[in-house]
Amino acid sequence: MSLQILHTPALLLSLGLGTSLAHHAPAMYDTSTEQTIAGTVAAFEWIEPHTRVDIVVTEEEGTEVLWSLEGMTPSYLGRRGWTRDTLKQGDRIDVVFFARKDGTNGGMFIRATLPDGSLKVMADIRR
Repeated sequence: MSLQILHTPALLLSLGLGTSLAHHAPAMYDTSTEQTIAGTVAAFEWIEPHTRVDIVVTEEEGTEVLWSLEGMTPSYLGRRGWTRDTLKQGDRIDVVFFARKDGTNGGMFIRATLPDGSLKVMADIRR
């Protein structure tokens, strides 16, 4: 059997793993500082590869700003008690997240306090 034939699957596998790990790295977020916003859920998308929560935040001067936060996968969240109905449009929530390094209104969702006062953890990030 040719050595090239044996190396090709290994090469393809290593390329795929590198892409996968790069995709899931939190490099685009400032994981050194947790930030908090309070707002109203505009949308909760229970989709692969990552869930997404859009939150409307009313600033002090009354301007509404949309924040888009990336969450963990539905399968990860499902194992931790989340469902596609955990967050509903119109829910008022407080969210802790890691902000995007580029300064845009978005980040990586960590946990939230729901309207009933319960705390729901989305990502168990160890720094």
